[in-house]
Amino acid sequence: MKPYAKLRGRMAELEVTGEALAHFLDKSRGYVSSRLSKNISWRIDEVYKILDFLEVPQSEIFTYFPPNGGLPQKTKGKRI
Repeated sequence: MKPYAKLRGRMAELEVTGEALAHFLDKSRGYVSSRLSKNISWRIDEVYKILDFLEVPQSEIFTYFPPNGGLPQKTKGKRI
């Protein structure tokens, strides 16, 4: 599963490319790519801009921007 799957799905639904999102945010394609890959966290102002851009209600913020990008947390220690 890729990080931010719901966000990526909404982008695909509206045919919004990473390049278009980068242009909207006035950032580079690499900037957006690194955040979609969960290498770097989104800034909160960017999150709200993206929700508005993708016409997603702000009440769904954690659906589209879940903790850890929606990926399971890595556990440390012994395996069970």
